[in-house]
Parts: sequence; C-alpha cells; structure tokens
Amino acid sequence: DLEQQAEALGHTLWWKWQTTAPPTLLVLDRARDVTSPMVHECFYQAMVNDLLPVKNGRYFRTYTTGEGEQKSEEVLLDESDPLWPALRYLHISDALTVVEDEFKAFVKNNKGASLAKREVDTMSGMSEAMRQMPQYTELLKKYGVHMDVTSKCSQLYTEQNLEPVLELEQDLATGKDKEGKKVKAREATLRLEEMLQMESGQCSVT
Repeated sequence: DLEQQAEALGHTLWWKWQTTAPPTLLVLDRARDVTSPMVHECFYQAMVNDLLPVKNGRYFRTYTTGEGEQKSEEVLLDESDPLWPALRYLHISDALTVVEDEFKAFVKNNKGASLAKREVDTMSGMSEAMRQMPQYTELLKKYGVHMDVTSKCSQLYTEQNLEPVLELEQDLATGKDKEGKKVKAREATLRLEEMLQMESGQCSVT
C-alpha cells in the first residue's frame, strides 16, 4: 500500500488514516485549485518575489561593507546560487535562522586563529572573514547576500504590517480562523475595509 511504498523509500507519512477502509488519494491539477494562487505565502522564495524588486531571478541590492563603503551589485537568486535551493521553500523566519547559523558554523570551522574568539555576525566581521579566507570569498558573499535578503524581507513584512493581511487571506480561503471558528462574512468585510482605509491613510492606528 501507499504507506509501505513510502517506508520502502525511507519516508514516513505525516498522516495516518483512522479506519480500516482503504484511503483514496486524490491528485488534482492546479486548474482545480483557484484559491491557493490568490493567497500570499511566507516562504523565502515567495516573499522575495512579493516584496523585493526581483525580475527573472535577478535582484539589485545596495549594501554597506565592513569599511563603511556603499556598494551596489546584481545577484542571481536561482539554482546557480549554492544556498538558494535549500532555502527557498523555508519559512522566512527559518531561512533567516538557517543562513545565520550556517554562516557562523562555516566560519567557525574554517577561520584563522585571529577570528577564533569573535562572533562573525556583522558585515565588518564578514569582511574580515573574507580577508582571512580568500579561497572562500564567493561562498562567503553568498551568505552575505542571503543574510541581507532575508533580513530585508522580514523588515518589510513588519513595516508594512502584513501579518493581519495574511491572516485575513487564510480566513477567507478556508472559511475558518486560526482557532477553527467559522468566519462570518460581515466581520471579514469589516476587517478588509479597515485595512484598505489604513492603506489609504483614511484612519490611524491608536
């Protein structure tokens, strides 16, 4: 059965059916799912494309080096980036944590003695790491790019107060709120009207 096939491949199903009756697995074409494409997601790739000026996987960023110098560059966020495939489907908060943790672990395992007692979690520290490990310059730059991009996405998510927007989208898509209660059309409409008024500056947050 499906469970045995999954186990044979080394996978464990996250769901278990509760009856002895054989389950039915439905595989539907995206054309039958008209709701999901209308709902924004908090995965790294989705937020990059929704919040940042990315076109065809190209992102133009401006940053400050450890020496305080302003620089600009175009970066590719696609399979040519060794970190992108592993990060793009993570929740944005998980992606941010993974990038920072992996960068610190990489530097800790490869850095010179003079960096051994320092936390390399700033652009200044990153520049120092690049100077001491020139053979890893390109990979270290990739870590820097993703630290910058994930932080920028998180910053815009907070500044634009997107959490209630995403919550409303989910409520409308499922017909239930996060507590499992049925969403009333009138209440959802009022929430939407309030968001639109705040966006247009017709009301203020108190």
